[in-house]
Amino acid sequence: MMKRTLNTMSLIIATFVAMPTAQAAPPTAELTVHGEMVVPSCTVAAADDGVYDLGKISATLIKPNADTQLTPMSKHWTISCDADTYLTLTPTDHRADSSTNSASGYYGLGNINGSGKIGTYYVEMANGTVDGTPTSLFTTSSSAIAPKATTYIHKGYVSGWAAGTNRLQNGRVFGANLIIYPTLASSSMMQGSITEDSNIDGAMTLNFAFGI
Repeated sequence: MMKRTLNTMSLIIATFVAMPTAQAAPPTAELTVHGEMVVPSCTVAAADDGVYDLGKISATLIKPNADTQLTPMSKHWTISCDADTYLTLTPTDHRADSSTNSASGYYGLGNINGSGKIGTYYVEMANGTVDGTPTSLFTTSSSAIAPKATTYIHKGYVSGWAAGTNRLQNGRVFGANLIIYPTLASSSMMQGSITEDSNIDGAMTLNFAFGI
């Protein structure tokens, strides 16, 4: 009898040890992330509304068979956005058929004497800033970005502000000087001499985009 009683007690003890101990549930908390994806709205401002007025140029400066370089002209451009963004630009030349140079970096100044060509100009982009801080610039025909202090705007290329090699600079306020370098064609390219007042008529659109 004594032996059987001990066996029973052992079974009871073993069962008691195997039962889980009741504990209070650990505290929990939620982490949530909120925000809003927005399409930035940007405004473009340039001195004189982006008009580069070369003034009155005497027709006597035009050479029979050589170009005449005119004085470069610089204006500061500012693009202000209401949210952080990357910003790039591409040009559209509305006088492409009148350019005396077919390279991608040259733009036409309009026609004269029928299909005669007045000349050409190219555009340098310099003194880049983003949110007031000096920033490198770039022009590329691919996804590769090589930062430079100054760059030139080319048709079919993308230009913009660079944070480093292959990296765009983000910000809200983008600034740069756009400098034009105009050249008058020879009278032979103009298909004759200038016998009456004529307008220099270059026109380019800068198309801004968010990113590249």
